[in-house]
Amino acid sequence: MSKLANRLLDIVALSFIFLTLITTYILFKENAYGYIVSGKNTYALVNHNLLKIKNIASNGYNIGDTIYYYDTNDSGEYIITHSTLSFKSQVGGEYIYIFDSNPGEVIKSERIVGKITNQSVILGYIISVLTSKVGFMVCLILPLFLITIYKIYNMIIIPKRYKAPLKLNNLSVNGDNIRLKAPVRERLNIRTN
Repeated sequence: MSKLANRLLDIVALSFIFLTLITTYILFKENAYGYIVSGKNTYALVNHNLLKIKNIASNGYNIGDTIYYYDTNDSGEYIITHSTLSFKSQVGGEYIYIFDSNPGEVIKSERIVGKITNQSVILGYIISVLTSKVGFMVCLILPLFLITIYKIYNMIIIPKRYKAPLKLNNLSVNGDNIRLKAPVRERLNIRTN
């Protein structure tokens, strides 16, 4: 294989290692609700769409904003859900919110996760595939394993094949000229004039 092909393979291998590290980081940053928490931002995968949810000051939410907040489902488990803000008021220094999905329930500001500030469908699909068990194995682990096996093969097998020591009985001496005999020249791919 040529030097250029080896360099390209090295670049591909480093790219896969980088992608594996990023995917592993994302998997470890997920909270109990499946959301990726990083500083004041929370990232959510909703229908293969990566949403950036930013926790802003309580007075920064406006009527009509889609806001994510902690809620309980029918079995009493905490979940993160979203709805459109329909009412906001300040009571004793704390904001309370009422949403379209449940107009009878008042949500305090401590239960607010944030509002969507950005979204990406392409990154959402990529992260969905890479964080699935099959996607992680097929897209990351298997290629890294194959590249590793190929590199070990290049380091151990190929040098043994082409760097075998020459025996003196493969040389022919004619005066000042020393030449390799034909079978050795063919094996080493040496052409003579």
